[in-house]
Amino acid sequence: MLGDLLRQKPKETDGVESVIIVDGVPSVGAERIDKLKNVVRKIFKEYGSLINEYYPTNEEGKTKGYIFLEFKDRPAAEEAVRQRNNYKLDKQHTFLCNLFTDFEKYDDVPDEFVAPVPEPYKDLGNMSYYLLDENCFDQFSIIFDGGTTTAIYLNVVPEATEIAKRERWTETYVRWSPRGTYLATFHGKGIALWGGEEFRQVQKFSHPGVQFIDFSPTEKYIVTFSPHVDQRTEEPHTVCHHVGLQWDEMMMMREVCREASPVAAAAAAAAAAAAAS
Repeated sequence: MLGDLLRQKPKETDGVESVIIVDGVPSVGAERIDKLKNVVRKIFKEYGSLINEYYPTNEEGKTKGYIFLEFKDRPAAEEAVRQRNNYKLDKQHTFLCNLFTDFEKYDDVPDEFVAPVPEPYKDLGNMSYYLLDENCFDQFSIIFDGGTTTAIYLNVVPEATEIAKRERWTETYVRWSPRGTYLATFHGKGIALWGGEEFRQVQKFSHPGVQFIDFSPTEKYIVTFSPHVDQRTEEPHTVCHHVGLQWDEMMMMREVCREASPVAAAAAAAAAAAAAS
């Protein structure tokens, strides 16, 4: 409630936050400007009515190939830029759209490059430890006790063995990554990834109301979907996240090849080769 009221509080503005610049517009003479304006209005009409539009011309009266469009507010301008940037008008003309305020942002870029501070190394251990299992038993998860308890089992014979169990580990369900490196759990604020021999939390990604997840084949990216949009953060329905692990795959390979059985070592070699590709 308070957040909604604060967002409605009047803010100081210079009046250009709702203006966009469109480059790649056809250069036409005075006799064709009205026709060009009608075409442009039709392309941008779904983002609200245009408050103002300006078509700069040269000494000969021809347009210069770029225009200024003003929308009713900043969100409308941002949506127009997001949806119409790289819009192909015809074979010779492609729109390049930018917010007018972007020019100030790019103008403030410092002349001297400042290298980012590297993040401290975090040893996550051997994330592919399961490849050391000589019998290559599968792991599987079960949610029980009315959805309050989640357990991971090793599918051994004659009876599965529990290797991890936690209460309220997930709020809905869990999902394994394609190679079994991660176990994804769902929470009101986002996704958490777990892995390693003790199933410690590896990473977490914010996406309020998330309900679905999909991994890339190499487990380097995940896509999450939420049917609800948080109006405070304007979080989109679908978000792509990068899964960045700070561990040496070649070190893992050497450990596997030294300790594992020939079958497990071959599987590890194939997995590492696919990850490197």
